[in-house]
Amino acid sequence: MGASLARGLSTAAKGAASKHAPPIKLHGIAGRYAEATFTAASKANLLDKVATELGGFKEVMKKSPNFAAFLSNPSS
Repeated sequence: MGASLARGLSTAAKGAASKHAPPIKLHGIAGRYAEATFTAASKANLLDKVATELGGFKEVMKKSPNFAAFLSNPSS
């Protein structure tokens, strides 16, 4: 009865996960989404494309203060 039932990752899986980890640790809800986006883009080898698309999104927000305000607080 003393056997541990915890599941662990293999060394290879841990190494693969760290290969796609973001370069900095982010916190909070926005950080979780940012890390998930980075990890998914890294695994798909699309970091450059995602960075370009996010840059375009940033430009749209600069050109439309109303849209940026909506994204900051969609309930208002």
